[in-house]
Amino acid sequence: MVLNGLGFVGQPLYLCPEYFKNVSVGRLFGNGIQKEDLNQYVIGETLDTIAEYGPTELFTEIVLHILKRLPIPILCCHADTTTISFHGDYDGDEDEDSKLITFGRPKNGRWDLKQLVLNMIVNQHGIPLFMSTHAGNASDKKIIVEAIESLKSSLTPEKKVYYLADSAFYSGDNIKKVDKSYWISRVPNTLNEVKNLIASNREMKPLKGDERYSFSQTFVEYSGIAQNWVLLLSHNLKGKKEVTLSKSFDKKVKEAEKDLNKLKSKHFFCEADALEDAENWIKDFPFLAFEKLDLKTIKKR
Repeated sequence: MVLNGLGFVGQPLYLCPEYFKNVSVGRLFGNGIQKEDLNQYVIGETLDTIAEYGPTELFTEIVLHILKRLPIPILCCHADTTTISFHGDYDGDEDEDSKLITFGRPKNGRWDLKQLVLNMIVNQHGIPLFMSTHAGNASDKKIIVEAIESLKSSLTPEKKVYYLADSAFYSGDNIKKVDKSYWISRVPNTLNEVKNLIASNREMKPLKGDERYSFSQTFVEYSGIAQNWVLLLSHNLKGKKEVTLSKSFDKKVKEAEKDLNKLKSKHFFCEADALEDAENWIKDFPFLAFEKLDLKTIKKR
C-alpha cells in the first residue's frame, strides 16, 4: 500500500495481488497468507479503518516509532504547505472528503483547477514527521500552527526542538500559541515595526564565515512575546539592486526631461494656469528634487 501510494507501482486495487506474484507473501505476513488474500476488498477495508482512525495520527505514530529505533534526534522541525491540483469535476455533493477539493490560492499557478492543501513537517534531514490534508482554500496562517501544536503533543516534552516556518506562520495569535516553544520565522515586511527597522540607519556587522552578508540584531517585544530579530544584508544582492536602480533612474530622468520640454513649449491663457500645470508636473515626478520655478510671461494678441 505504501509503495502503491508513493507511485512506485500505481496499480488499481484489484491488481494488487499481481504485485505479490513473485514475492514470498508467507515470509512477509506469516504462514498461510497467499497473494490472493491481499485483494481489493481487504485493502479497501484497511483504508476504511485508517480513515476512521485518522490518517494523520497513524502517520505520525508510525514515523515517531521508527525514529525511536534510529540514532537520529529531532532538532529542527520545518513546517510548510503545498497545493495539489486536480483535473475533472469535483462537486462536493458525494461526501465531506470531496469538499476538500475546491478552488483556492494555487502555488503552481493553476488558477483554473481545484486543489487541496498538503501540510507537512519534516525534521532537519527532511524526514516527514507530520502530514495532513486540508481544503483547497485553507489558510496557511491557521493550519501551520495547528500542525506544530499537534506534533508538539506527540514529541517528548523535555526535548529542545526548534520549529521553523515562513512568514505565513508569523502573527500575533500564532506566536502566543507557541510561546513556550523555540521557533524561527521570517517577520513579514507588512508590519510597521519591520518597515521602520529596514529604513533605519543601523550598524551592520560582517557575518562570520560568509563575507557575502552582514547582520544586525535587536531585541523586540511583539504581541507580548520577547523576540530576537536579525536583519540580514546581502552585499551581492545590494550591488545588483544598485545597478538596476541606477538604470531605472537614468531612464526616468530622460522621461522627465522630455516631458518638461513639452511643458515649456505649451502656451497658457494666464499665469495661474501655467503654475497649476507646473505643480502637477512636479507631483508626477516625485523622485526628482524641485529647486525653483521660472515663469516668463509673454503677452500675445
